[in-house]
Amino acid sequence: MALVAQLVTGSGFLNVDLVVRSRSSLAALREAFGERARVPDQGEPPRWLIVNVRDQPKSAEAAVRKLLVLLGTVPPRARRAWLGAGSRVFDVGIAAQAAGRPFEGVTFTSETLAAVARARAAIQITVYPPEDASGV
Repeated sequence: MALVAQLVTGSGFLNVDLVVRSRSSLAALREAFGERARVPDQGEPPRWLIVNVRDQPKSAEAAVRKLLVLLGTVPPRARRAWLGAGSRVFDVGIAAQAAGRPFEGVTFTSETLAAVARARAAIQITVYPPEDASGV
């Protein structure tokens, strides 16, 4: 079984962000992920994190798997922050183009989907519109 994002030619996989939001502090998780974690709202204590792998793989599945491995290494306190978060999402970024053939470059095996489910997370596909050539 595979999940397929179908877009247009010229489209392509950009990256995967692991986005974590919580009503409680994510400080332990931020500390565990180190420089891979950004705090978009700069709030203290952090309640929103975006985590990336150092070298973005060429496929969404490889990126999700790397993030899952990284998640598996966090200490118990960070794991509790993860499990206490209200939202745990692997956000797959895709660049779209205005016209062309379908893009089927993002697939996930049933093993990866099961691992995401075991991590109590979700997968989201974010499609970024083509850039306006006029710069507007």
